[in-house]
Amino acid sequence: MISWEEAFTLLLEALLDKTEADELWDTVKIDHVRGALSRAIGFFLFDDVEVPSLVWLTGDESSAMEVEENGESKLTLLGFSHAVWGDPRMERVFMDEVRDVQEGYNDNLFLLPRQRIKGVWYSLFFALLIVAESEDVRRVERARLKVEECVDELQLVEYC
Repeated sequence: MISWEEAFTLLLEALLDKTEADELWDTVKIDHVRGALSRAIGFFLFDDVEVPSLVWLTGDESSAMEVEENGESKLTLLGFSHAVWGDPRMERVFMDEVRDVQEGYNDNLFLLPRQRIKGVWYSLFFALLIVAESEDVRRVERARLKVEECVDELQLVEYC
């Protein structure tokens, strides 16, 4: 059985490889990301996920619609091309700070420093996914800025 740490590392490395030729890496050093990832792994940052959940990376409110079938109202979710079984904290709605969803978790998903650091990693992952796969130029530019912000933040992290 593969651990969440192994799975996340493989997913992140695949995105790093896919974006390696992007102009983003002219200002941000990809080696800094890999070095920070090595430190995170050394401190078992991602090793606390014992029960993975279905994480819908690109889902949002516009991807859900209510459908009536046989007189019953059912919620239909569209576009599961970017979904994984992983850390529930990776869900995109937490990175976008959707208050309604976070309130359902009593605001305690990112209380501890280690959890906040994982949130930065997941934000980096999502931003790299946009850089790698989005065709929306403005969205890609915002994602590149987010990558820079996350890498800067990860350079300052001290694990204990």
